[in-house]
Amino acid sequence: MAMPIVSGNELIEQARQHRPRMDFIVFSGRCDQPLIENLTHRGIVYIAKPASPEFLMMLIQDTLDWQNVNRSKLDFLDAVKAT
Repeated sequence: MAMPIVSGNELIEQARQHRPRMDFIVFSGRCDQPLIENLTHRGIVYIAKPASPEFLMMLIQDTLDWQNVNRSKLDFLDAVKAT
């Protein structure tokens, strides 16, 4: 994941320090297997370029839906622990 100034992995780690529950979708033209395995083992969605706009929209919506369900579960568990 090549980007100017900071690598994609560094950006993800910095973002996770501030928002640990944030989900990530990596959209890259780089398709080496170790990179893909590293990302998916960390719970990061990887998409190889090219991908259609319709596929990207579907994936983003699915990720947001999944994130909302998990946040609800975590909020419920936090409330149970607090009682």
